[in-house]
Amino acid sequence: MKKKVILHLNILFFFAMGLSTKAQTGKIIYQASSTFRLNEKSETVNQQYNAMNKAIKNNPMDFELTFNRKEAFFEIKDRMGTNDFQTKIAKVMLGGMKKFYYNLETEEFLKQEVAYGETFLIPIKKPDWELSKSSKTVGKYKCYQATTQYTVVNDVGSFKKDVIAWYCPEIPYPYGPSGFFGLPGVILELTDDKRTYRATEISLNQSDYNIIKPKKGITTTQEEFDKLREKFKR
Repeated sequence: MKKKVILHLNILFFFAMGLSTKAQTGKIIYQASSTFRLNEKSETVNQQYNAMNKAIKNNPMDFELTFNRKEAFFEIKDRMGTNDFQTKIAKVMLGGMKKFYYNLETEEFLKQEVAYGETFLIPIKKPDWELSKSSKTVGKYKCYQATTQYTVVNDVGSFKKDVIAWYCPEIPYPYGPSGFFGLPGVILELTDDKRTYRATEISLNQSDYNIIKPKKGITTTQEEFDKLREKFKR
């Protein structure tokens, strides 16, 4: 039976600091994939979704999470010389226009996003996770399942999106990809609706990563950022 738990980040911080000294720093490479589906009678709309799926399949994207005991940063890996149209579509659909910063000491959690010709800095909140006893292996690491939901509001209506995370207590840091964090172990696989990030390379204690808090951007809230969509539709 799943048991809902709400974990305070200070507790997670001391948990991460005291549970293990094996991993002081780390870098995880995730490969992102997605399949967008739409049950739509319109042939034109279906063709657009087919084009998006083809772009994503032909342009697999790698993302990188670097971390130490205090901070972490998540972003797309740079792909020099790949600026064709399909690559740009895949980058947008897989979340490549967003970067995430986590600081356990100051409890600063930020999203840096490029949209509407501007760069924005948006505070993010820790999800409310439900932990499960379900487990599986990702690479060589045993992981446990956690789930959460969030709400998306758009022109059509309000929708609940499901998130499934597989976290690894053996690497006891509460970081994860794409703005999802706050579990008693780093997230090695995450499915956010139809988008999945899966760890393909895990390096521990290979380097002393200098993680820098992003400062460039207009500071705003998620609510105010969402209102910009209405403004740009006019």
